[in-house]
Amino acid sequence: MKFFNEMMGCPHMDCRYGKPHVPPNRIREQLKMLLTRMVSLFNTIDIPCIIMHGSLIGWYFGKRILPWDDDIDVVILEEHREKLKTLHGFQDNDIAFEVNPSIDVVHRDPDNVIEARMICKQTGVFIDITN
Repeated sequence: MKFFNEMMGCPHMDCRYGKPHVPPNRIREQLKMLLTRMVSLFNTIDIPCIIMHGSLIGWYFGKRILPWDDDIDVVILEEHREKLKTLHGFQDNDIAFEVNPSIDVVHRDPDNVIEARMICKQTGVFIDITN
């Protein structure tokens, strides 16, 4: 069974917090906020993170989120998995941080390849974390 679930028709919005019809500029604003908060949170427990996929391409070519991109993907090294698990359940008024319980399964179900997710509670926008 899939741990993280998205809104129907909105693959980059969490099903619990997601709001329909969030304007693209608001999505990018929330993604920047999430990334800033994630880096700060990860720095407190010494987890370096690396942007990847479209996020990395956007940074390389213009140091910004690509205009058509509506998500940010982050990877951490496997050696930091235990530290990542300590963040499960962390939340405040703006964000929720969840770690997939199948994080330690060696041969993971294809529906559960995301190890963790930081979610904006105001819009449902999120950042996926893998290792």
